Amino acid sequence: MNEDTRPPVRITREQQRQAKLHRKAYFAALKRGARGAGWSFSGEQLFRRDADWFVRVLSVPLPERDARIRITVKPMALDPLFWSIVGLDDNNRLPLSFRAKGAWVLYPPWTVERLGTDESDADHLAALVLDRSKQRSSEIIAATSLESMLRDLPASPGLVGQNLALAVCLTILRGDLEGAMDMCRTNQADAASRYQRGGFVTSDGTNVQTFTDQAIEWIARQRRDKLTPV
Repeated sequence: MNEDTRPPVRITREQQRQAKLHRKAYFAALKRGARGAGWSFSGEQLFRRDADWFVRVLSVPLPERDARIRITVKPMALDPLFWSIVGLDDNNRLPLSFRAKGAWVLYPPWTVERLGTDESDADHLAALVLDRSKQRSSEIIAATSLESMLRDLPASPGLVGQNLALAVCLTILRGDLEGAMDMCRTNQADAASRYQRGGFVTSDGTNVQTFTDQAIEWIARQRRDKLTPV
């Protein structure tokens, strides 16, 4: 591959100022139009519940025209399961926006695309992004399943960090407790760091537990509960 030796494009201070004003106007327009288009808006993000799915959209206006959008979808049941495993059930009481920008939530891979328009007016551009986000998120949901989400994740040994936590939770949602347990134990045996054991670490001031530690305990409790006579 030939190295690109072209000098970087210089942006003048005036161009920077105009780009900043354009970005500000765009997000103001996106916020104004969100509710009427069926979206919620917080922290420059669009999000909504679509039946059993949660949709999150990050968008950014390009300097003069057009925009780029990133869409992710996940089952509504995913984060509550994760919170149950790591002992944060109180997060279920938080507003829906927490699933879009919280620290203790799971983030599946994005679908990234450019809008592909010459539109430069902030209001018109925001309206186009709202329409495209609704159309594309519906298409993505229709093509997504627990199985396809698992297939999109890296294979071991590259399955580390929050992707491992995501894979374990998706496997549990599929009803495969044995598969989830095997996944945790395999990664614990091979792990050289906490990051390789699910990324998330919990401490009660004395003991430190990784996500896989907690998932193994959670799965064991589910097994015991199934064996307990009613």
